[in-house]
Amino acid sequence: MSLYGVQKAVFDAIRAGSTGGCAGAPGTSGQLTEAEAALLERQDLRGLFTAGVHPVLINAYARSIGKARDEYREILAGTLAEQNREVRWRR
Repeated sequence: MSLYGVQKAVFDAIRAGSTGGCAGAPGTSGQLTEAEAALLERQDLRGLFTAGVHPVLINAYARSIGKARDEYREILAGTLAEQNREVRWRR
């Protein structure tokens, strides 16, 4: 399945108020590959992030499964390389 499909499954899980992976996401579990479904069933935030799921969806999904900000921040630590760049608004 495409990245869009995985993100849609995460979004559907959030909307359904799911705390048990993709089981609460109606109509999406049959469209995912086994690996993608396993990420949702395991509630693998790091795996979803590295698969390309948008950080805003990761944030909402983490909160829907009961993870505090500090918890999922620790889980995702080291997934992004430090970027030292000057942003326009700081000039």
